[in-house]
Amino acid sequence: MPETSIFDTPFDQRPWYSKWLYWAFRSMLLTTMVVVCGVRARGRNRIPMQGRALLMANHASYYDVIVLGISQPRNIDFMARSGLFIPGLGWLIRNLGGFAIQRGGGAASGIKETLRRLRYESMVGMFPEGTRTSDGNLLPIKSGVANIARKSSATIACAGISGAFEAWPRNHILPGSYPIFVEYARPITPDDFQELSEEDALKLLESRLADAFYIARSENDRLRDVMMF
Repeated sequence: MPETSIFDTPFDQRPWYSKWLYWAFRSMLLTTMVVVCGVRARGRNRIPMQGRALLMANHASYYDVIVLGISQPRNIDFMARSGLFIPGLGWLIRNLGGFAIQRGGGAASGIKETLRRLRYESMVGMFPEGTRTSDGNLLPIKSGVANIARKSSATIACAGISGAFEAWPRNHILPGSYPIFVEYARPITPDDFQELSEEDALKLLESRLADAFYIARSENDRLRDVMMF
Protein backbone atom coordinates (compact mmCIF):
# COMPACT_ATOMS: atom_id res chain seq x y z
CA MET A 1 0.00 0.00 0.00
CA PRO A 2 1.23 3.54 -0.71
CA GLU A 3 2.48 5.53 2.28
CA THR A 4 -0.06 7.98 3.68
CA SER A 5 1.06 11.61 3.75
CA ILE A 6 -0.06 14.24 6.25
CA PHE A 7 -1.36 16.12 3.21
CA ASP A 8 -3.93 13.35 2.67
CA THR A 9 -5.21 13.77 6.23
CA PRO A 10 -8.22 15.91 7.16
CA PHE A 11 -7.14 19.29 8.55
CA ASP A 12 -8.43 18.60 12.07
CA GLN A 13 -6.31 15.43 12.26
CA ARG A 14 -3.05 16.95 11.00
CA PRO A 15 0.01 17.46 13.21
CA TRP A 16 0.19 20.69 15.16
CA TYR A 17 2.99 22.11 12.99
CA SER A 18 0.91 21.70 9.81
CA LYS A 19 -2.00 23.54 11.42
CA TRP A 20 0.37 26.21 12.77
CA LEU A 21 1.82 26.80 9.31
CA TYR A 22 -1.67 27.22 7.82
CA TRP A 23 -2.83 29.75 10.41
CA ALA A 24 0.51 31.58 10.45
CA PHE A 25 0.34 32.10 6.69
CA ARG A 26 -3.31 33.08 6.95
CA SER A 27 -2.57 35.74 9.57
CA MET A 28 0.33 37.13 7.56
CA LEU A 29 -1.69 37.24 4.35
CA LEU A 30 -4.70 38.79 6.09
CA THR A 31 -2.62 41.69 7.32
CA THR A 32 -0.89 42.12 3.97
CA MET A 33 -4.06 42.01 1.88
CA VAL A 34 -5.97 44.43 4.11
CA VAL A 35 -3.12 46.91 3.80
CA VAL A 36 -2.42 46.40 0.08
CA CYS A 37 -5.94 45.90 -1.28
CA GLY A 38 -8.27 46.91 1.53
CA VAL A 39 -10.05 43.54 1.34
CA ARG A 40 -13.63 43.61 2.58
CA ALA A 41 -16.20 40.82 2.79
CA ARG A 42 -19.90 40.48 3.56
CA GLY A 43 -21.92 37.38 4.39
CA ARG A 44 -19.18 35.51 6.26
CA ASN A 45 -21.84 34.10 8.56
CA ARG A 46 -23.32 32.26 5.58
CA ILE A 47 -20.33 29.91 5.45
CA PRO A 48 -21.25 26.58 7.09
CA MET A 49 -18.86 26.13 10.00
CA GLN A 50 -19.24 22.35 10.13
CA GLY A 51 -19.86 19.51 7.71
CA ARG A 52 -18.94 18.96 4.09
CA ALA A 53 -19.06 22.08 1.94
CA LEU A 54 -18.01 23.27 -1.50
CA LEU A 55 -16.93 26.89 -1.79
CA MET A 56 -17.34 28.10 -5.38
CA ALA A 57 -16.21 31.49 -6.64
CA ASN A 58 -15.54 33.36 -9.85
CA HIS A 59 -11.90 33.24 -10.94
CA ALA A 60 -10.11 36.38 -12.08
CA SER A 61 -6.72 36.44 -10.39
CA TYR A 62 -4.05 34.62 -8.41
CA TYR A 63 -5.33 36.74 -5.53
CA ASP A 64 -8.60 34.76 -5.45
CA VAL A 65 -7.29 31.84 -3.39
CA ILE A 66 -5.72 34.21 -0.85
CA VAL A 67 -8.83 36.40 -0.63
CA LEU A 68 -11.15 33.46 -0.02
CA GLY A 69 -8.79 31.99 2.56
CA ILE A 70 -8.64 35.16 4.66
CA SER A 71 -12.17 36.56 4.22
CA GLN A 72 -14.09 33.75 5.95
CA PRO A 73 -13.38 31.81 9.14
CA ARG A 74 -13.01 28.23 7.90
CA ASN A 75 -9.91 26.54 6.45
CA ILE A 76 -10.24 25.50 2.79
CA ASP A 77 -8.80 22.60 0.81
CA PHE A 78 -8.26 24.06 -2.66
CA MET A 79 -8.10 22.42 -6.05
CA ALA A 80 -4.91 23.62 -7.73
CA ARG A 81 -3.58 23.24 -11.27
CA SER A 82 -1.12 20.34 -11.37
CA GLY A 83 1.53 22.51 -13.02
CA LEU A 84 1.90 24.50 -9.79
CA PHE A 85 3.20 21.46 -7.89
CA ILE A 86 6.87 22.10 -8.50
CA PRO A 87 9.55 21.54 -5.82
CA GLY A 88 9.12 23.98 -2.96
CA LEU A 89 5.89 25.59 -4.14
CA GLY A 90 4.16 22.20 -4.32
CA TRP A 91 5.11 21.43 -0.71
CA LEU A 92 3.71 24.78 0.42
CA ILE A 93 0.45 24.35 -1.52
CA ARG A 94 -0.08 20.89 -0.03
CA ASN A 95 0.68 22.10 3.49
CA LEU A 96 -1.93 24.82 3.06
CA GLY A 97 -4.56 22.28 2.00
CA GLY A 98 -4.21 22.35 -1.80
CA PHE A 99 -4.34 19.30 -4.02
CA ALA A 100 -3.63 18.83 -7.70
CA ILE A 101 -6.22 18.50 -10.42
CA GLN A 102 -5.40 17.78 -14.04
CA ARG A 103 -7.04 19.69 -16.86
CA GLY A 104 -8.73 17.68 -19.57
CA GLY A 105 -8.73 13.89 -19.49
CA GLY A 106 -6.92 13.57 -16.16
CA ALA A 107 -9.52 15.53 -14.20
CA ALA A 108 -11.16 12.37 -12.83
CA SER A 109 -8.46 11.96 -10.18
CA GLY A 110 -9.08 15.51 -8.94
CA ILE A 111 -12.81 14.90 -8.75
CA LYS A 112 -12.20 11.68 -6.81
CA GLU A 113 -9.94 13.52 -4.37
CA THR A 114 -12.55 16.27 -3.96
CA LEU A 115 -15.23 13.77 -3.02
CA ARG A 116 -12.83 11.96 -0.68
CA ARG A 117 -12.04 15.16 1.22
CA LEU A 118 -15.71 16.03 1.45
CA ARG A 119 -16.38 12.65 3.06
CA TYR A 120 -14.06 13.83 5.85
CA GLU A 121 -16.42 16.81 6.36
CA SER A 122 -13.90 19.27 4.89
CA MET A 123 -14.64 22.41 2.89
CA VAL A 124 -13.21 22.25 -0.63
CA GLY A 125 -12.68 25.39 -2.70
CA MET A 126 -13.06 25.36 -6.46
CA PHE A 127 -13.41 27.75 -9.37
CA PRO A 128 -16.20 26.34 -11.53
CA GLU A 129 -15.26 28.46 -14.56
CA GLY A 130 -12.10 26.35 -14.81
CA THR A 131 -9.70 29.20 -15.61
CA ARG A 132 -9.09 32.87 -14.91
CA THR A 133 -11.08 35.41 -16.90
CA SER A 134 -9.18 37.52 -19.42
CA ASP A 135 -11.45 40.58 -19.18
CA GLY A 136 -12.83 40.63 -15.63
CA ASN A 137 -16.25 39.27 -16.58
CA LEU A 138 -17.78 35.93 -15.67
CA LEU A 139 -17.08 32.83 -17.76
CA PRO A 140 -19.49 29.92 -18.27
CA ILE A 141 -19.40 27.28 -15.56
CA LYS A 142 -17.99 23.93 -16.64
CA SER A 143 -20.76 21.42 -17.29
CA GLY A 144 -19.43 18.77 -14.89
CA VAL A 145 -19.51 21.08 -11.86
CA ALA A 146 -23.20 20.48 -11.17
CA ASN A 147 -22.61 16.73 -11.22
CA ILE A 148 -19.86 17.07 -8.61
CA ALA A 149 -22.10 19.24 -6.45
CA ARG A 150 -24.96 16.75 -6.61
CA LYS A 151 -22.78 13.69 -5.94
CA SER A 152 -21.07 15.34 -2.99
CA SER A 153 -24.23 15.95 -0.90
CA ALA A 154 -22.39 19.03 0.31
CA THR A 155 -23.64 22.51 1.12
CA ILE A 156 -22.60 24.86 -1.68
CA ALA A 157 -21.30 28.27 -0.65
CA CYS A 158 -20.99 30.76 -3.54
CA ALA A 159 -18.72 33.79 -3.40
CA GLY A 160 -18.45 36.73 -5.78
CA ILE A 161 -15.07 38.49 -5.90
CA SER A 162 -14.72 42.00 -7.31
CA GLY A 163 -11.49 43.94 -7.72
CA ALA A 164 -9.07 41.00 -7.85
CA PHE A 165 -8.89 41.21 -11.65
CA GLU A 166 -7.95 44.88 -11.52
CA ALA A 167 -5.35 44.16 -8.83
CA TRP A 168 -3.69 41.22 -10.58
CA PRO A 169 -5.04 40.26 -14.04
CA ARG A 170 -3.79 37.10 -15.72
CA ASN A 171 -1.60 38.96 -18.22
CA HIS A 172 0.43 40.66 -15.45
CA ILE A 173 3.41 38.90 -13.94
CA LEU A 174 3.51 40.95 -10.74
CA PRO A 175 0.61 41.74 -8.39
CA GLY A 176 -0.75 45.23 -7.89
CA SER A 177 -3.09 47.07 -5.56
CA TYR A 178 -6.84 47.63 -5.98
CA PRO A 179 -9.78 47.45 -3.53
CA ILE A 180 -11.28 43.95 -3.33
CA PHE A 181 -14.77 43.06 -2.10
CA VAL A 182 -16.17 39.56 -1.51
CA GLU A 183 -19.88 38.79 -1.33
CA TYR A 184 -20.91 35.43 0.16
CA ALA A 185 -24.32 34.41 -1.15
CA ARG A 186 -27.01 32.38 0.59
CA PRO A 187 -25.75 28.77 0.46
CA ILE A 188 -27.34 26.03 -1.62
CA THR A 189 -28.28 22.97 0.44
CA PRO A 190 -28.31 19.34 -0.77
CA ASP A 191 -32.11 19.47 -0.57
CA ASP A 192 -32.12 22.30 -3.13
CA PHE A 193 -30.53 19.91 -5.64
CA GLN A 194 -32.63 16.88 -4.81
CA GLU A 195 -35.33 17.25 -7.46
CA LEU A 196 -33.26 19.08 -10.08
CA SER A 197 -31.85 17.69 -13.30
CA GLU A 198 -28.14 18.27 -13.94
CA GLU A 199 -29.06 21.08 -16.36
CA ASP A 200 -31.28 22.82 -13.82
CA ALA A 201 -28.68 22.34 -11.09
CA LEU A 202 -26.12 24.04 -13.33
CA LYS A 203 -28.50 26.96 -13.91
CA LEU A 204 -28.99 27.33 -10.15
CA LEU A 205 -25.23 27.43 -9.58
CA GLU A 206 -24.73 29.95 -12.39
CA SER A 207 -27.51 32.17 -11.05
CA ARG A 208 -26.26 32.14 -7.45
CA LEU A 209 -22.66 32.78 -8.47
CA ALA A 210 -23.64 35.59 -10.87
CA ASP A 211 -25.78 37.26 -8.20
CA ALA A 212 -22.88 37.19 -5.74
CA PHE A 213 -20.45 38.56 -8.33
CA TYR A 214 -22.61 41.47 -9.46
CA ILE A 215 -23.49 42.42 -5.88
CA ALA A 216 -19.76 42.39 -5.03
CA ARG A 217 -18.97 44.55 -8.06
CA SER A 218 -21.71 47.05 -7.20
CA GLU A 219 -20.69 47.24 -3.55
CA ASN A 220 -17.02 47.65 -4.45
CA ASP A 221 -17.85 50.52 -6.81
CA ARG A 222 -20.00 52.17 -4.13
CA LEU A 223 -17.27 51.94 -1.49
CA ARG A 224 -14.69 53.35 -3.88
CA ASP A 225 -16.97 56.34 -4.52
CA VAL A 226 -17.35 57.22 -0.84
CA MET A 227 -13.92 56.32 0.57
CA MET A 228 -10.34 57.25 -0.17
CA PHE A 229 -7.95 54.35 -0.76
